[in-house]
Amino acid sequence: TDDQARDLMTGHPATAQGMRDAVVMCLLLDHGLRVGELVLLQVPDFDMKAGTFAFYRPKVDQVQTHKMTPRTKHAIATWLASGNAPTFPDDAGRVPLLRGSRKGGTLTADGATERGVSKRVQLLGKRVGVEGLSPHDCRHYWATYRGKRCAKGKATLFQLQEAGGWASLIMPRRYVEAAKIANEGMLPDDDESPEYHDAGGDGNGTGSKGDDDGDNPPPSGFDPFQPVVYAGHLAGNVV
Repeated sequence: TDDQARDLMTGHPATAQGMRDAVVMCLLLDHGLRVGELVLLQVPDFDMKAGTFAFYRPKVDQVQTHKMTPRTKHAIATWLASGNAPTFPDDAGRVPLLRGSRKGGTLTADGATERGVSKRVQLLGKRVGVEGLSPHDCRHYWATYRGKRCAKGKATLFQLQEAGGWASLIMPRRYVEAAKIANEGMLPDDDESPEYHDAGGDGNGTGSKGDDDGDNPPPSGFDPFQPVVYAGHLAGNVV
């Protein structure tokens, strides 16, 4: 739920591990990153002044830039200012954004791994009542929420594709289609014939507006489970 997602992003203690976890969950839930993209992030990838970060998407072999949400920017700023984020290059010459953690809550000197992040996300999910939560579930939540924006006309399908790092429109289209109201645009307007709404006419089964207030009995042999046609409109209870 939205409340659970909010708790996953903001409900962490002010410990090194807690601040690291806030960064992880914000990047997964607010930006829809894949776990493989997450662990490749480096400290220099973040431009705090511009409020953006650049990252590599191995699946589509593409470098993208995202504008940070206010929540993500706050989590990143807190993490970097805490002194717990790596500041020196590792053996591979990288300065990873995230550090791994041990069972006791202390952080390792090494960068986070996909397996480590996945196990941590599962544990954090369990704490808010979501069993078996995975990084991909977080991406699915992100895409579902953004798909609703597209369905409402607040964003385009191509914007969703770009933001999610998909190579084609197939996946983003699924999220948009799932968010749509199937009978949108098919409901009658208020000024349409009242008989469209129900057999009585006013949507409450109490008779047509300005007619007989529902005093007329149904036709002889009326079956409530069969459609009945009045004045060229389909009415009655259809199952």
